[in-house]
Amino acid sequence: YNMIVVDEAHHIYRPDASEPVTALRELLEALVSMTRPKSVVLLSDVSQSDGQKPLYPEYEMHEMKLEEVIRSTKRIVAGASAFQISDEPDVQASNPPQCNVPDGS
Repeated sequence: YNMIVVDEAHHIYRPDASEPVTALRELLEALVSMTRPKSVVLLSDVSQSDGQKPLYPEYEMHEMKLEEVIRSTKRIVAGASAFQISDEPDVQASNPPQCNVPDGS
């Protein structure tokens, strides 16, 4: 593979991950070791984690901080806000006018 993408990486690399999740993490590490991809992308959202510091692998990593979450409808934004636990007030879900989507009402 040229690239391996892991979504919800904060769950996969939890320090107290369950046995099935730990097995998945080990399988992923074996895949990376065998295939030597050019890129491994770990997608994670600190606002959805439980505050534990994930045990990410020792790859050469470049952290990118996304400052805005864009949802597709006003209803989704309202629903998602109930689960947002970020301690960073500048990270908020939004539905910018340029998206031009129905409000889902």
